[in-house]
Amino acid sequence: MGKKRYVNISSCDFAADAGGDHWTVSAGTATVNAGYSSGTNASNTAATSYTCGPGAPGRLLDAPTSTFAALDILGRSYVNISSCDFAVSGDRWTVSAGTATANAGYSSGTNASNTAATSYTCGVGFGTRPLSPTTSTFAALDVLNNRYVNISSCDFAASGDRWTVSAGTATANAGYSSGTNASNTAATSYTCGVGFGTRPLSPTTSTFAALDTLDTTRGSGYIQYTMVSPLPSVTTTYPQAASLTGEGMGNPSSQGSVTVVVGGSPSDGDWGFSLGKAGTVPPGHKLSSVVKVTCNPVPSPLPLPDTAPCTYAPGMMLKIAALNTSTFSHNTVAGADTIGSQWDLNKASDGSRVGWCHVASKTVIRCSPSSLVPASLNPGDGLVTSIPVSMIATRTSHTPAFQFTWYNPYGEPQRGGNGHNDLYGANDYYTIVTSGHNNHSE
Repeated sequence: MGKKRYVNISSCDFAADAGGDHWTVSAGTATVNAGYSSGTNASNTAATSYTCGPGAPGRLLDAPTSTFAALDILGRSYVNISSCDFAVSGDRWTVSAGTATANAGYSSGTNASNTAATSYTCGVGFGTRPLSPTTSTFAALDVLNNRYVNISSCDFAASGDRWTVSAGTATANAGYSSGTNASNTAATSYTCGVGFGTRPLSPTTSTFAALDTLDTTRGSGYIQYTMVSPLPSVTTTYPQAASLTGEGMGNPSSQGSVTVVVGGSPSDGDWGFSLGKAGTVPPGHKLSSVVKVTCNPVPSPLPLPDTAPCTYAPGMMLKIAALNTSTFSHNTVAGADTIGSQWDLNKASDGSRVGWCHVASKTVIRCSPSSLVPASLNPGDGLVTSIPVSMIATRTSHTPAFQFTWYNPYGEPQRGGNGHNDLYGANDYYTIVTSGHNNHSE
């Protein structure tokens, strides 16, 4: 008998309506409510997205901060799980696999490898929510010599804040631990530490899954191989034949092929904002407008403006930030100032939905494309919020009030080490200021 090929991990983030608390379920289903669940599994099919429950009233699934990874264990000895904790005052949030569409800094390096991990591999976080090293953990699981991957998703709850440990033990305190392991015995319950002080283990919100990696459909003599192709300059198909010779084998043969499709990358075209097109706003002024990022905006920072279509894909992000005591109005959308509220991100030309926007905090709205398959639009078209964003500027004069930023992780080169890496850089963010200071794009 052989092994199933993939361990698919869904790191499901459920965000509270009040207070912005994020809580992650990495495997299994919580006894407190079946809506809090993760579809983490072992399969011969690679996951292409996370599989998560919807949550429950008051704490729903947060799509831009839920993540996944399909770990190919074929020919690999270890599953290395990194349980990455990103902390802001009053809220800890764990990413157990993959990268959040909300921001690429929220990522976990969970992988399959022939080398056992000796530490966690995590993103740096973002803004006021950086990585917390003493509460990030890891475990290296030997899947070559063990049948089951037993994942314990351990929830440690303090007042108003839940925090999950998906593997290993936190250096902050040994009570914060998960018994996630590889074994020839299937787990029948979670194995978790007791927590510490005012943050004990929460039994009804801690979960587990025993993933059986054994594939009973494979008999003796089953041979499986993978093909790794070159990187051609044009679309090319590479055929490959295989055969097995041995006593009693019947000398079977097989063949397959890999087609490498060469096309554009999601950095085609120049996403951004028009240069020098905004006016100032008076201090305390209320404004309401949709926010749009444009394909090849004019005026352009380039001597010869780009005319190529612009590709959009998950990982790109439009961030709308209120600065220096500026705020979003309650009128933005019903309850829009509630962290976790969501609405659509649309294609400007026809209003079709291409992604979503969500309130990440009292001062930040993030919008991202949602399709796993990159798509494109023509120059002059753009991505726009489906509703106007109502904003109230700071009452201080000569002060930046709002900033719209376009993040494109596929664009190069990096610009000044500031994290803004749009292909051309100069027009990838746009600042509105109060009277006395000219509005500008930088």
